[in-house]
Amino acid sequence: MILASKGPFSGNRHRTLVSRLIDELLRKRVTILTADYEGYLKPHRQGRHEPDVVGETSSGLLVIGEAKLCEDLATLHTYEQFSDFSNRAMEDGPLAGSAIPFHIITPMECSPALHSILKDLNLENRDNIHIWLSG
Repeated sequence: MILASKGPFSGNRHRTLVSRLIDELLRKRVTILTADYEGYLKPHRQGRHEPDVVGETSSGLLVIGEAKLCEDLATLHTYEQFSDFSNRAMEDGPLAGSAIPFHIITPMECSPALHSILKDLNLENRDNIHIWLSG
């Protein structure tokens, strides 16, 4: 496993991905509750880490979103996030036990690495994981 360091422009590129993820979720009629983005309150922990975006569908189902740059994929932090966020379920109400959708956005060139990591984590065929490629 590679523990990558972030370059000086990674913050701007990450913010761009978060913005695109927010836009895609809004297009799917998901209400954004919190986001690690200007104008939103920061999300709370979901397992061991805070996601980039938390939304809610019109039926009340929560949605978790995470933006990843190529250099951030092969890290312990990302492995933990993917494991935690993909295994969340609604805790109460009429949707109790329903798997929470987990949306991942990454640059298009990172697709092979992302799919490899999902395979390593046995998450490659999960119905609640949705991948968005940017660029």
